[in-house]
This record gives sequence, C-alpha cells and structure tokens, in this order.
Amino acid sequence: MISGQHAIAEVSQAAQGQQQALDALDARLAELRSQEQALLHERAEQLKALARIRVELLGSDASGALDAAEAEAAQLLEERDTASAALEQEIIDVQAGLDALEQARSAQLERLQSAADALDSAEAATQTRLAADADYQAQLEQTQEAERIALYAAEKASEREQEQASKTSAYQADPLFMYLWQRDYGGETYRGRGLTAWLDGKVARLVGYTDARLSYQRLLEIAPRLRTHAEQRQQRAEAEIDALSALDEAARAADGIPALEEARDREQEAVDAIDQRIDQEEVRLEELIEQRALFATGQDGQSRAAVERLAEALGASELVELERAARVTPMREDDQLVATLIELEREERRLAFMREQTEAARSKQQGRLRELMQVQQAMRKRRMDRPGSQFEDKALVAMMLANFAKGLLDQKGLLRGLEEQYRYRPPRTDPDFGSGGYRRGSPWGGRPHPGSIGRSSGRSRGASSQGGFGGGGFGTGGGFGGGGFRTGGGF
Repeated sequence: MISGQHAIAEVSQAAQGQQQALDALDARLAELRSQEQALLHERAEQLKALARIRVELLGSDASGALDAAEAEAAQLLEERDTASAALEQEIIDVQAGLDALEQARSAQLERLQSAADALDSAEAATQTRLAADADYQAQLEQTQEAERIALYAAEKASEREQEQASKTSAYQADPLFMYLWQRDYGGETYRGRGLTAWLDGKVARLVGYTDARLSYQRLLEIAPRLRTHAEQRQQRAEAEIDALSALDEAARAADGIPALEEARDREQEAVDAIDQRIDQEEVRLEELIEQRALFATGQDGQSRAAVERLAEALGASELVELERAARVTPMREDDQLVATLIELEREERRLAFMREQTEAARSKQQGRLRELMQVQQAMRKRRMDRPGSQFEDKALVAMMLANFAKGLLDQKGLLRGLEEQYRYRPPRTDPDFGSGGYRRGSPWGGRPHPGSIGRSSGRSRGASSQGGFGGGGFGTGGGFGGGGFRTGGGF
C-alpha cells in the first residue's frame, strides 16, 4: 500500500530522472555541435596553410574573405553563447520556482490532511452517535424495509412484463384471434351487425375466442398493475430515504460538520491554486527546454548564420580549386596538409552521424518526459493525492514507472495501471452509513465542495461503490479501470 501523495512524489521523481537524462542529451548535443564548428575552423586553417604554399592558386582577396568569414562567424557565436547563457539561467530560475511551488504544495497538503482528518473524525463520531440513537435506527429500519419492498415490487413487475411479452406473442401471431380482438368482439365497442356478426361468431367459436380473450386481457392488465404498484412502492421508499437523509443532515449540522467541510474545502482550494501555478510553470519550462534544444543542435539563428557564413567562404571557387590541386599534385610540402583535410572530412561525417543519433534520442526522451509530466498533471487534477487516497501495490507502481522510463509501457498503459491501483478510503467514516447507502450520493466521507470532484449520483445498497470521483470515475474504493471494493452492507 502507498499513499496518493507518495505515489505522485514517485511520479515526480521519475520525471526528474527523465529531465536529467534530457539535460545530459542536450549537453552532449552542444558538445557535438561545438566539435563540428571547431572542425570547420580547422579546415579553414588548413586551407590557409595550403594557400601560403600555393600562392598562385589563392589570391589575397580570397584569403582575406576567409579571414573575414571566420571573424564574422566568431562574432555570431559569441552572441549565441550570450543568449544561450541567458536562457540557461532562465531555465534554472524556473526550475527553482517549481521546486519552491512543490515544497509549498507539500506543506499545503499537510494542512489539507489535518483538515480532512478533523472532518473524518467528526463524521465518524456522528455516525457512532446515530448508531446508538433509537429514533434514527427506527427510521433506518423503515427505510430498509421500504427499499426492500420497492426492489421486490420492481423485480416482480419486470418478471411479469417479460412473461407478458413471451405469452402474448402466441396470441398476437394468430391472425383470426387478433382480427376479433382488434374489432373488440365480445366487448362494449363491438359494432358488428347481421351477416358480419354471424361470421364473426363462427370465427370466434372456431378459435375458442371467448376463453382466449379473457386470458389475453388478464395478461395485458397484470403487468401494468404491477408496474404501477412498484412505482408507488418506489415513491414510498424515496420518501423514507428523504426522511433518513434529513436526519443525517440534521446530525451533521448539530455536530458542526458543515463548518469542518468548509475548512477542508478552503485547504483544497489552496492546493488547487498551487497546482494551477505549477501547471503554468511546467508549460513555461517545457517551452524554454525546447528553445535550449535549438542552441544544443545548432538550429538557433546565430549558429545557423555562423555555419552558413563560414561554409560559404570555404565553398569559394578559389578554395575548392586549391584543395583539388593539392590532392592531385605530388608536392611533398602539402602532403601532410592534404592528409589532415581528408581526416577532417572523415571526422565531420562521424560527428554528423553521432549528432543525428543523439538528436533522435533526444526527441524520444523529450516525448517521454512530456508524457510523464502529463500523467503527473492528470493525477493532480484528479486529486489522486487527496487525504484518504491510496494505491494498492507500491512495488507495482514502481515497476510501472520503471517500465515507462525504459519505453516498455506507454502513457495510456501507465495511466490505466495507476487508475486500477487507485482507491479512496476514508480512515474512519463509513460512506455507506445511513442515507449514504442509497442512490443519491453519500453525505459522509468528506463530500466535495460545490464545483469540485466528488461522488457520483449514488448507488443502491449492495452495489459496488466504484466510480464518481474526479470526473474520470474515482469514488469510494473505485477507480477508472474498475477493480473497486465493496464498502458497505446490503439487504
């Protein structure tokens, strides 16, 4: 067993691990990009060295243009470094702000827990008092009996309706019987005269209509009467439930429970406000990390301009011709320079391959982090860490998070697994006590403040108490994915 607050903390810790892995990939990309830029500059230096040997193939204008391109690229990269450093500081500031918000949320959750404990204790005490109250128990017994009778009447009405449907089909399949029935032969509205009446009489005697008519009429009349009786009994049961609910509400008011609910709701609203700020800051952090990725991969404006400017200078016709001539001539003094240029090309291809692979890994890592943050946000919005929230199997939760980090479990599967593990169990209060065990929702168990998540419209006694919490199906002992447990008795 693990508390909801601890479960969300584990998801948050997993997200931090994913963030650290993403940071490492960004650092690796920045390192590769720096190495690629260094290779461009090294190639320029080698070409200038060749130019000094073969002055006739490279005029002073081309050499000067190469120097100017390097200077311009250096200026652009300096601007890039300044912007990157400012962005990195902004990321640090936002992460620090998020850490502070998480600490504030943890402290606020403790205040919420205290308020929820006070409410739960008060409700449990009220239930204990009502359990010993003779008038309350008398009303509870009346309600139980009325509900039992109503359920029985409804069951009998349904059985008779099914029986009617099966037994009347034989009559309705007989065209002669239905002909006489529709003409109300033998009834007050029959208008047959003369030959028509004589023929109808012959048909009636032929098919035994008189006895069949009485049987068919009884079949049609019994089911509606039973249904009317069931509805009357249901109304009586509803009145008894209303009376029991009124006693519940009066006892709650007498013991100051509404005020405790309001105090709990104020603490919950404070948690919700912090969650909203966390969501906003997480969106901002994701945007900043995406911007950092541009710097890490060299896709920012300054890096692209610097590379393009230097590549343009290196691609000048004079330089291309210089390198080509150096490779085909047997001059000993430029052999080492040519060998270095060839090695630089080989290294450029290697670095380009490594960068592409790292960029692909980063893209996958970014998607994984985004999905995990969405899971975390969904858990907060559904208040899966509210007081009384639990996850059945701590080891299974940890295993699911580990499998998600390894790519063995997707976001949908992780959410579904967490939902199936989720339970809400008030420590002391029985949500099915008194009027809470019927179809209208329970006044017990810390019912939600208006506009927040809470119970569903209720259930009848003996049904599993799944669903209803968090707009997505959480309730007393239930979860989105089913697997709820029963929390109360039944008839």
